[in-house]
Parts: sequence; structure tokens; C-alpha cells
Amino acid sequence: MTETRKLAAVMFTDIIGYTTQMSKNEQKALSILGKNRELQKNLAKKHNGEFLKEMGDGTLLCFQSAVDAVRCAVEIQGSVKHDPDLNLRIGIHLGDIVFKEGDVFGDGVNVASRIEGLAQAGDICISEEVYRSIRNQSEMYIEPHWLMLAGKMHARLNNIQQAERLLQVISATMNQENRMDKAAYHILKGEAALVKGEKREAVELFEIAYKLRSDNYNLESLAYGYFISGDLDRALEMYEKIINDKSLGWEAQEYWIRAHYQVGKIYEEIGLHKKTLKYYQWFTELWKDADMDVTELKDIQLRIDRLRRN
Repeated sequence: MTETRKLAAVMFTDIIGYTTQMSKNEQKALSILGKNRELQKNLAKKHNGEFLKEMGDGTLLCFQSAVDAVRCAVEIQGSVKHDPDLNLRIGIHLGDIVFKEGDVFGDGVNVASRIEGLAQAGDICISEEVYRSIRNQSEMYIEPHWLMLAGKMHARLNNIQQAERLLQVISATMNQENRMDKAAYHILKGEAALVKGEKREAVELFEIAYKLRSDNYNLESLAYGYFISGDLDRALEMYEKIINDKSLGWEAQEYWIRAHYQVGKIYEEIGLHKKTLKYYQWFTELWKDADMDVTELKDIQLRIDRLRRN
């Protein structure tokens, strides 16, 4: 059987919450898949791409260039922005792919899949290779806020080099008069400081960022900084603010869900085990309902089992 190898921009997408939708109304869930398939096939063709296959609620597409892939992803997310049934997350990587026996393989596919898994609903998560390819495209200017979220993800994974590289990009492109840009810079600088063990400096940077822009992205970093620094009372106060915020949109859903986990960890540190179990179980139910990666539940299930034994 012949094998074809080429360099391509690979896009993975999936629908957040689809498993829950399927369990509630199978016919509606299947119609959602059809709507998603038609949209992506049409837009892939428009942007010189190819819709390769579906895997449950996930899709795999490839494009001739990273620019085409990102333009397509932006249009996809723009098209579903106000559709509550299509909370998509997208990952894009530029790499080698192999076509063989009617299927597609290769590092490009594997990396794009992992990147997509790091995105939240509404996000387009791109690799550094993709960023290098699109950064000189004037219409593809990436706001510092979004660069900060990508850098924050790298920092939480202890990938300090990637986080600091994105911090440099923010520093070079930010508008010094824009409070949102300045907040993004301080948040990512604080996240990098945490990785390096500079806890006091990190908290100070998070506090500055939150004063500049009091949103839940910045509040989550501030809460995390207090938690890592051992200031559990302040951390608890901040996380409970996130949990009690009824105005959060679906794009911040993961922060809201994770806040329950963090509150549980705080109560476990304090020794209030009934409250700990309540928040851990709450987090588990919310995480499953949101159809997020179940591998994230391994640690918390071990914690729940240990608490029940005690």
C-alpha cells in the first residue's frame, strides 16, 4: 500500500459537553454533529483545506499552510460563537503527516491532538511552529490577553521557556496605555515567577494585574498565587468569588469548575474533611458533565478514596 508524506497544518476540533448532550437527547446530538460537519467542510474548502475525518464529536482537518488553518479556525469559532450547542475547542500544529491505507498519521497529527486537549471552549490553541508562521500577518495580530492564557498554560506545566518566550512577545507588542494588555503582562510575569519559586513577587504581580482588570482570569491567578504561598484564607476567598460569579460565560467554564477542586484542596489542608468531600465530589460531577478529559479525575478520585477510608 502506498504511503504519502507531506508537511501540513493539522487542525483538531471537538465539542465540549457533547457526551452530556448525547445522553440527554441522542437525536439532537446527532443533528449537532451534522451541523458541525457541514460547517467545517465548507470552511475548510474555502481556506484551501481538507476535512479528513470524524472521530465521535472530534474532527481532523489539514491545510496547505498555517495561515490558512488559523484563518479557518477563526471563522469556525466566529460562526458558532452564539450557538450554545457548538462549544468548540481547536488545536493547530504544523508538522509532518503520513497518508496510508485511507488514514492519516504522524507527529503533526499527534501534536495537534495534544494541543487541542489543552484548549477550553471557544479557544484556538496553536503550537509555536504555527505562531512563527503567522506572526507577521497583520490581520492575525494576537492580543496580549490570549498570549497570556497560552503562557499561563505553559507555566502551569512547568514549561518556563515557552512561558517566558510568550512574555517577551507580550512585552514587545503590548499597548502601554491599555489596562488589559498591562494586566496580561503582569499575570504571565507572575506565573513565570511562581515556577521559579518567587512566590512573594508573583503575588504582588497578580495583585497589580487584578487592580488593572478585575476579571476571573486574573482572579484565578491571584487565588492560585495565594494558595501556593500558603495564604489559605485569601485563596479561599478568591476561589469562592469565582464559584459564586453567576455571570461567567462558557469560555471561562473550566476556571469555574477547577475552582471547586481548589476549594476542596484548601479545606483538606485545613482539616475540614466533610467540606473537602463535598467540593471534590462537586468538581467530579461538573468535570464529567462538561465532557472534559477524564484523566484529570485520577488524582481527585485517589483523594476522595483516602478521605472516605479515614
